Order: sequence, then structure tokens, then C-alpha cells
Amino acid sequence: MKNIMYFLWRGGMGGGEKVVINLAKNINREQFKIYVCLWWKEEDSKRFKEILTLNNIEILQLDGENKFTLKVFKQLCNLLEEHKINIIHSHGVVAKFFGTLAGRIKKVTPVITIHRLTKDRSFKHKILNLFSIILSKKIIFVSNEVKRTLNIFEKLCIRKKSNKVIYNGVNFREITLLSNIKDDLAIQLEREKKENQFKYITFIGRLDPIKGLDYLLEAFKRLIKIDDLFRLIIVGDGEYRESIINKINELKLASKIKMCGHKDNVYPYLKLSEVFVSPSLSEGLPLSILEASILDVPIVATNVGGVGEILDNYKNKIYINPKNVDEIINGVEKIIKLKKIDNINNLQKFELCNMIEKHEKIYVGK
Repeated sequence: MKNIMYFLWRGGMGGGEKVVINLAKNINREQFKIYVCLWWKEEDSKRFKEILTLNNIEILQLDGENKFTLKVFKQLCNLLEEHKINIIHSHGVVAKFFGTLAGRIKKVTPVITIHRLTKDRSFKHKILNLFSIILSKKIIFVSNEVKRTLNIFEKLCIRKKSNKVIYNGVNFREITLLSNIKDDLAIQLEREKKENQFKYITFIGRLDPIKGLDYLLEAFKRLIKIDDLFRLIIVGDGEYRESIINKINELKLASKIKMCGHKDNVYPYLKLSEVFVSPSLSEGLPLSILEASILDVPIVATNVGGVGEILDNYKNKIYINPKNVDEIINGVEKIIKLKKIDNINNLQKFELCNMIEKHEKIYVGK
């Protein structure tokens, strides 16, 4: 049996964290012993820890709450040794750097997953990403576009390394079933929709400037002047939450927008939607778009990163350019007027079982 440590830095419940949860829950427990090591602020990790605990996954917590010190790094190295870790699989640019470095020092195989496009990283994170590639033994890319857009130095570094594109996977059947299980807020929104004929525009994702939510808010301000029945549902949380709330108040939109916070089950909110909008400035392979397409929700999205790898054969979509308020408005108006087209299910490559199988092969050296 091999001992695997998933190592994360940052916090919250974004797409990367969902991928780790899916891996930790579904990897063959007879073949692998799973640990998840967190380097997060306590308030950011509460729900994540609850999910891991419910699934009997052992949690290892580093001190320091995202702040690197030599003491924290030694603690990571000691955990690798204490739990006889064979593979450290790191997610997030800072975790990747320190995870690969600790792995090399302790002779543990360092595996990394690259979730974001290099060009959209800060200079500091580009350097950390490059060094994590150099130090790693195996590299996973979440989309072909993430791999294609590596810079010249990164491309040189991966040439002699084991590297593979593995799409983030989800459980299609579970998504369909959960979309019919509504919490109190979803029931309330459904009732208000029926009573008032509201048209819901939905955003789901981490509240982060990279997600382009500011542009959606500017567009929504103008959309309700076109049709006052539009309402915006925002599902997600993050460090940018207060800034978003301030922006909503500044635009005098509070009565038209529902801030739902983090939801484990986002699918009833997608099912209520006339349109799902993803105005992201950058993406690796967004789970929210994949989930919306599985539920056949019309989508207006920026074609960034791996978005096209999900949506190119999806009929009910309109692509827009990043940072373009006019295109968001036109996209929403147009897609709501269009007759919904039945899609042929061609998303099998994003099934969870495929993601798990490919990861297991990497862990055993295939």
C-alpha cells in the first residue's frame, strides 16, 4: 500500500479543493492510504475538514496559517517522515513549491497539479511555479490549454518529466440527483421565481478578482433597466466577499441580488437559472461550467483556459471576451431569447471515474 499526502495552500472551497475532495473520497483505499495536509487559516478550512472527516480521511494541519516559516517547513518534512508518505501531491502554487521541495529532501515522490495558466500569474508565482516544475517528478495539467500556454522555460523543464493532461472529473449521476434536493434558500428562490416571474442569472465560483464578477455586476446594473425581472444569484465565498458586497451596495443592487455564500450542493441553484454566466479572466478547467453543462443550463462564458474544451460541442452557449460588460449584456439577452437546443451528451471524458483511474495509474508509476 502506498501512502499519499494531498497538500493544499490557500483555503476556501473552490474548484481545486473540490478536485482534492473527489480524489481523496474515491481513490482505491485498498491500494492507497490517504492523508490531506492543510496549510490554511482555521476559519477557511472548517467546511473542508468536515467533509474529509465525514469520509474518514485523515487530516494533517500545519501551523502558521498560510505564512511560511522555517518551523512550518520542518513540520511538513516531519509529517512526511512520520506518516511514511510515498507520494506528496500538491495543489496551489505555494503548496507546490514547498511540497516538491520537502518531497525532494525526504525522498518522497513529488507530484503537482497545475490548475492555472502561467500568463495570468504574478511574477512571484511564475517563479514559484517554475521551480515546482523543476523539483517535481510527475506533472498533471487540468486542461490541454494549461499545458499549451506554459512559457518557454516551463516547456523546457517538462520535456524529460512524466506529464499528462487529466481533466477534472465529476459524478454526473450524483449531480442530476442532487439538483432535485433543495435547501431552504433554494426553495425560497424557487417560490419567488414562480410568484414574480423572475429570470435568474447565476454565478458560481470563488469570490476572487480573477473570476470577473465586477464586470458581471456592472452588466447586471444595466440588464435590470432592460428587464426589471432579472435577478442575480451569487453562490460562493472567498476573500473578495466584502469587496463584492461593497460594490453591490455602491451600485444600489442589494434588493436584486442574492448572496448565497458557499453551498456544498450548488445544483438546485443552477437548475433554477435562465442563464449561467462565467465572466472569468482566467481559468484552468472550471467545474462550475462543467456542472452547468451537465444540467443543460444555457451558458454565457469567456472562452479562457480550458473552457472551450468543455463547451466547444455544447449547443446552449455564447462566448464573450473578458472584461467586456457590453458582451455580457448582449450574451444574456441573446441566449434567453434563443430556443434551447437538446445536447448530445459528449462529456464522458469528464466523468469522475476517468479522473480517478488516471490518477491511480500515475501513483503506481504507469
